Amino acid sequence: MTGSIVQGSCCWAQMRNGNKHVGEKLRMKGLPAISYWDRAELTTLATSERPWMDFNPLRSEPHAVQALQHQWANLRFIRYALNGADDVCKFQKWRGCTEDHRSITMGRPGFTKQVIDGARRQRILYCRS
Repeated sequence: MTGSIVQGSCCWAQMRNGNKHVGEKLRMKGLPAISYWDRAELTTLATSERPWMDFNPLRSEPHAVQALQHQWANLRFIRYALNGADDVCKFQKWRGCTEDHRSITMGRPGFTKQVIDGARRQRILYCRS
């Protein structure tokens, strides 16, 4: 992956959801859709002061991690899924959390408590911040 920079032991390769998924969510709120590549550009602009963050054009998380591991074979990479609490609730994504499959969930009104309760039921270790 071009453009990814390692700082200490941290790098971040962001991926965006596809146009269909995001478009449907925005339409439900009466908002216009923003194309995948426009959202990628917004991500790049928003993270430009953090050289250890980069947009991942590969659209596949396993391939992105493999590319990073190939580029920096002496480093250990841990992938975190980043989702909104609404999506985590809809698909009960807490069920897939393990030491090797970590997740960061962004709180959403009406959904955050459901995620916490689901994680507790599954006995998933979580942190609130």
